[in-house]
Amino acid sequence: MSRRDGTVPADGRGRVQIRYLDGRRFRRAVLAGIEWLHQQREHLNEINVYPVPDADTGTNMSLTMRSAAEGLKQQRDRAIGLTSRDMADHAILGSQGNSGAILAQFLKGLSDGLKGKARITTMEFAQAAERAKRSAYAALARPREGTILTVIKDWCDHIESRWRESEDFVELLKGALAKARESLKRTPEQLQVLKDHGVVDAGAAGFIHLLEGITEYVETGDIRASTVLAMPNDGEAPVSHLRPPFGEGPRLLTYRYCTECLVRTAVPVQRSLLESELQSLGDSLVVVMGDSVVKIHLHTNEPSRLYEVAGRFGAILRRKCDDMQAQHVQAVSAPRGVAVVTDSACDLPPELLSREPITVVPLKVIFGEEVFLDRIEMSPSGFLDRCRTSPQHPKTSQPAVIDFLRGYELAARQGREIVVVCLSGAVSGTFEAARTAAAQFRGAAVHVVDSRTVSVAEGLLVREAFDMAEAGESGRAIAEKIEELKRRVKLFVSLRSLEFAHRGGRVSAGKNLLAKMLGIKPVVSFNAEGKIFSAGAAFGNHRVEAKVVALARAEWSKYKRFRVAVAHMDGIEVARYYAERIRALTGMADVPVVEATPVLGTHSGPGAAAIAVLGLD
Repeated sequence: MSRRDGTVPADGRGRVQIRYLDGRRFRRAVLAGIEWLHQQREHLNEINVYPVPDADTGTNMSLTMRSAAEGLKQQRDRAIGLTSRDMADHAILGSQGNSGAILAQFLKGLSDGLKGKARITTMEFAQAAERAKRSAYAALARPREGTILTVIKDWCDHIESRWRESEDFVELLKGALAKARESLKRTPEQLQVLKDHGVVDAGAAGFIHLLEGITEYVETGDIRASTVLAMPNDGEAPVSHLRPPFGEGPRLLTYRYCTECLVRTAVPVQRSLLESELQSLGDSLVVVMGDSVVKIHLHTNEPSRLYEVAGRFGAILRRKCDDMQAQHVQAVSAPRGVAVVTDSACDLPPELLSREPITVVPLKVIFGEEVFLDRIEMSPSGFLDRCRTSPQHPKTSQPAVIDFLRGYELAARQGREIVVVCLSGAVSGTFEAARTAAAQFRGAAVHVVDSRTVSVAEGLLVREAFDMAEAGESGRAIAEKIEELKRRVKLFVSLRSLEFAHRGGRVSAGKNLLAKMLGIKPVVSFNAEGKIFSAGAAFGNHRVEAKVVALARAEWSKYKRFRVAVAHMDGIEVARYYAERIRALTGMADVPVVEATPVLGTHSGPGAAAIAVLGLD
């Protein structure tokens, strides 16, 4: 006989049966699953190799479900339809990463299947699970087996095939969990990259951990019990807990940025139309459809293009962009004693950042009310395009303290100490933000240095810090050396005009007009205090370029050993001229030439080019 609470007295094995799920029971079970998933997030990060080995699948799935948990906690109704709706809505709003987006779409499908229901039987649960499975597959433009999708499918198919055999949720969920675990073990047979690394799919394993916590709670009412949570041990270490080897080193990813945005839609969006406009921009496209919002996830090299397309379908409420190349380099590089952090005002060769674990905290570039992460959401070429078309003059904003804390968290995976080299504190609050974050951070000892410069000059100091870290120097020793070297670094920038300096409020209208009328081309630099000053001027482009070379030559002539680098903002021909002259005058074979950060471009304008010199001894 069934009790009023939907349980049935213990069967012959002494186990209570669960005949229905209502909102309260569903809420508690899913919260138990979320907690267990959260506890396993680092294991999932360690085995994350697909679609990109950037060690964040566990974190992303945990954050997605923790957002879902907020919806569960806010909804106190006993109806499972309302409870699941709020869970799904919050999961979509907070979904992160590829697997997190798929999981959010799965929950949306489950919620749609439970709509209007107060409590459900195993039959109704099976119907909702089938709808959730179809919803999860629909989220991907190009579904791949051997991933979380496969385990979702096998779990749902087991529920569909077995619900008729029992009205007991405990029996049904335990059987489905066993089937899902079998499916997880087969994922390396379906994706070669998993087999190569000796791991199962991280997203699929995360889904298993969520199911483990849910099933355990439904059976015992206690997440602390371990009869279900322990993975079956058949004499070997669980494949899901193996760590990929460091030895293979970083590789260059096809698409650099994991980009997401949340769009509020006034009218229903046709999924196929949205997907058709986005597919050419990258891969790993996931489109999560809510009732009045759409969450888009895409791996791309052009985040701004994604935002442009998304904006045509509604109002962008939130966006997020992570540098997967940097995350990947950090994930596969062997730990070391000291990690190096800098900001995006520092110009370094892209190939260096693509292979070495240097953490870059982005500043922000602002056009009117639109804010872009420097070099991530706003590339140098995208910046120039905006300058040509936007009526708004670009501005910059320093990183927030939380941005540095996130950077330190990433860097701390690499080193017991962190050395931070920042752009001049005399022209930006970035240095103070880095210091404030350092005082709050507990994951490693942090040493912050004000470079008193910017661009490739800052880059030369960062490169020196990284080389010292590679050589095994301590964080304190590196910071002290950079404090010494910053007195020997100089940056000389030739400007095509004073127009951008005038728009930014650094030069008066009268001086700007006079320079235009007389054809005066200025040279700017940074003094010992890190402040911008005029290092000279010349009539015409050729003369100002010769002056910059002469200033740089006078500087490097003071030293036996020195480093030189060149940067430009839409001034590649001038930069090549500088590099050629440096090679001719010094005999250097390698003179790095890099495209300058948009942060520098907001003050220098197009056509600027610079030479940096660092005296070593």
